[in-house]
Amino acid sequence: MKALIEQFKKHREVIMYIIFGVLTTVVDILVFSLLAHTIFDTENPLLAQIANIIAWIAAVAFAYVTNRIFVFESKEKRILIEILSFTASRLLTLVLDAILIYVLASLIGINPDVSNIISNVVVIVLNYVISKLFVFRRAKKNNP
Repeated sequence: MKALIEQFKKHREVIMYIIFGVLTTVVDILVFSLLAHTIFDTENPLLAQIANIIAWIAAVAFAYVTNRIFVFESKEKRILIEILSFTASRLLTLVLDAILIYVLASLIGINPDVSNIISNVVVIVLNYVISKLFVFRRAKKNNP
């Protein structure tokens, strides 16, 4: 048990990122489903996209809060800048996701499901790296 605790401490940030990443996906799915089965008639493609955008916004908001508090334990005082940086990075990876799926599935001819999985892996890793290095970077101890 002690070894397990030590491994958790050693890899806490990544483990927490994975846990809250899964929960973020759950938020996205639940919000979309709630909207699809109540307010929006998702048989209408425009309404389906609106529901998807609202679900994405809810998921990004959830991801920001959980990443700030539980994953990267940010103490940044300029929260608005942090929120804008986080949102911009997620918009960037959303665009990258669309481009990757288009290139892999449409141009190269890889199965769309496989293309989606590949793209998701790239986006998840990139979101972590951007969050760690740019959004939630910790001030250096020697820096005043």
